[in-house]
Amino acid sequence: MFDWGTFRERKEFYTGAFGAAYRFDHDHHHVHLQSRELARVMEILRHDMGFLLLNDIAVVPAPGHVLYDTLYPGSRWDVTYHLFHLEAHQRLQVHLLLADGETLPTVGEWFPGSARFEHEARVKLGLEVLAEKNLVLPQPATNPNLSEAPYPAELHQWYLFGLNHRLTRHQWELAVEADHGRVKNSWLQTGHWRRHWEDRAEGLNLIHMQSMLDGLVPEGASLTNIAWVKTVEDYFLWRIPERAQAVRMIFMELGRISHHLSVLGDLALDLQIDEGQRVCREVRERSRALFHFYAGQRVATSVGAFGGLPTDLPPGWVQEAMSFMRGLDGALTLYRRMVAQQPMALRRLKLAGISAQDALEAGLTGPALRAAGVNFDLRKSRPFYFYQDIDFDVPVGVRGDAHDRMLILMEECHQSLRILWQVIDNLPLGAFKIDLPGIEDFNAGTLPADAWQDWWKGADRAWSAQYTAVEGVNGELGFHLVLRPEDARIWSLKIKTNAVLLAQATPQFLRECPVADLAPALTTLDIQASSVDR
Repeated sequence: MFDWGTFRERKEFYTGAFGAAYRFDHDHHHVHLQSRELARVMEILRHDMGFLLLNDIAVVPAPGHVLYDTLYPGSRWDVTYHLFHLEAHQRLQVHLLLADGETLPTVGEWFPGSARFEHEARVKLGLEVLAEKNLVLPQPATNPNLSEAPYPAELHQWYLFGLNHRLTRHQWELAVEADHGRVKNSWLQTGHWRRHWEDRAEGLNLIHMQSMLDGLVPEGASLTNIAWVKTVEDYFLWRIPERAQAVRMIFMELGRISHHLSVLGDLALDLQIDEGQRVCREVRERSRALFHFYAGQRVATSVGAFGGLPTDLPPGWVQEAMSFMRGLDGALTLYRRMVAQQPMALRRLKLAGISAQDALEAGLTGPALRAAGVNFDLRKSRPFYFYQDIDFDVPVGVRGDAHDRMLILMEECHQSLRILWQVIDNLPLGAFKIDLPGIEDFNAGTLPADAWQDWWKGADRAWSAQYTAVEGVNGELGFHLVLRPEDARIWSLKIKTNAVLLAQATPQFLRECPVADLAPALTTLDIQASSVDR
């Protein structure tokens, strides 16, 4: 778990290691360097300092922003590498300052899972074009000598699963090369539902962006919503009331349960266990009813407001939540008997695994990483609100296969239930919104410019960017946000989702998987197009 003593030790260590290039701002470590220094620094960070996870790469245009023009004149781009130290639970942001005409060096030698991030960064820099190639089946070489045996690849089977195939669920396309019914290679094609949220965010006000992000992870919209408002609150160092923190924790865990039940229901459908799907659907609908009771919406729920909550819990809501929680425990037990302990399910799910080392090199987080045996959960590693005071466990697997991922999802529902009972039993009283002049106007999108300037001066930001991440439904969910100093609008935004890395690592997961069992393997990975094509 995060420890402030270790944090201070690391601060002193980074100061001695990087000297004037090191900066500490808003509880984050920063290192600023030029492109010629990147290889040496990444080598040190990976092999000497033990940073194993590259969470994201964000690109921010520098010219025109007063803080960049003041601190680093002449810089054209700020390319930020988000690194995480699993043992010390520390984040480090490496800022690569690029001038006009400079290219982006690769860090794939030290972080093999960075390919997709680097491609997105080069698109932002104008070095590459964002265009997905058409997914076609490769043509294997044939043996021209007909008197000899054919090449092995000539005997392979080739499959192309399009958008309309039930395996892809209208999310992406998948091409598979198989030998004797087992996958040898695969290609996952995304980009069919590209939303360009990051590009469209530039110049938008924060309220508008909040409503757009509800579609990032539809079943986990409450977590996305709270992560977004928390990012803005961290930007200004606001501390919301204790009651608002507790209620947000409740809605985050309810969103996690709703999402996991949706995945488990789809998994039961893939295994042709209709009763398992029915159980998940009924319980999920009850969780949606709780969101409807509070916010008036069942899926795209705006449960967070800047500075706290939009409204307090209505009378009778806690009683309805406790009734749902009592029913959830029995439903999970029933699902375990009907699906998890079913011999056919056990046989079909012991596949599509990945080792802990491969998962770390791919940069994965969330259930896929924990199923591989790595104990990493941001609610423990970087606790926020009251998570450090809650008694709950982080389930981990052994083989990293589809069966372990299913068990992780089920056990995380149980742990979310433990969190809900403890928070509701100790639900604080008092205000549900921060006492700050202008906060109501800010949530309504009508904050005067002079009030915004007062907030900006009060934040006293030595650096312009804010990165806030929470444990999302499918891994780390974070926002790298830069605001305009002159008004409450976005200068730059980068959205971090784990689905991007899962899509990139799909060929590793599916290798040697039977073609007939691709559906349950892909369902437990939960690669949503809305999160990849953001």
